[in-house]
Amino acid sequence: MSRSKPDISDAGSFAGAAFTSDRLNELHIKDHVPVVLDLDSPSYNAWRTYFALLFRSFRLIEHVDGSVDIRDMKDDGEWLAVDACIVKWLFLTMSPGLFNMVNSRDPSAYAMWTRLCDLFLDNQLQCRVFLQGDFFTMQQNDLSIDEYCTRMKVLADELRDVGMNIDDSVLLTNLLRGLHPDLGQSTANLSLIMPTYAKAVTYLRMEEKRLRHAARQAPLAALHAGTVKGPAALPQRPRAPAPQPPAAP
Repeated sequence: MSRSKPDISDAGSFAGAAFTSDRLNELHIKDHVPVVLDLDSPSYNAWRTYFALLFRSFRLIEHVDGSVDIRDMKDDGEWLAVDACIVKWLFLTMSPGLFNMVNSRDPSAYAMWTRLCDLFLDNQLQCRVFLQGDFFTMQQNDLSIDEYCTRMKVLADELRDVGMNIDDSVLLTNLLRGLHPDLGQSTANLSLIMPTYAKAVTYLRMEEKRLRHAARQAPLAALHAGTVKGPAALPQRPRAPAPQPPAAP
């Protein structure tokens, strides 16, 4: 009886000898790395995180961490085939412009991974200066809480990529500093208890909904109040003074 084919989406099916190039080539990389790496978008942190998880899940770390030199594997056809598969994954998850920038003849997975990481992490000091300016001066203005918090988290992740650690307390403090004045009472409340960033975001989402609901209800409440009071009374017309009798002669 023939053995059933392992599910390609199950990392456990790749254990040991099952980690073959044929198996890996069947994997749909965009199911595991659902972002496109592009120099003009803040996608590097997410892209690197997805790939780091993929390498650990499928036990492929040695292909990108420099622990194995490809020159020592020139007689191992299967190892080279797996390495080529990883390079293909990298190419399939980047923009065409970035592909043209980094493509080279017969690249190794380690060389391509290192080149991409270096490209995004070069000139860290300059990047840090610009990112710090954006992060520490960010204001909510007309953004929703979700848009505001997401943008702030992206900037914090980009700062971590260039060597500046933004811990939870800094993230929370900066979040409260830039909130819209309409949420001033929420800022005061959160400043007293200093919750985690995640809990603060959850609270602010609820408060934003409450304020929107109150804004929608205000005209209805005013209309209801006017109906209960009834129509305004018409002003009374002043009476003419009564005629006085003529004075006696």
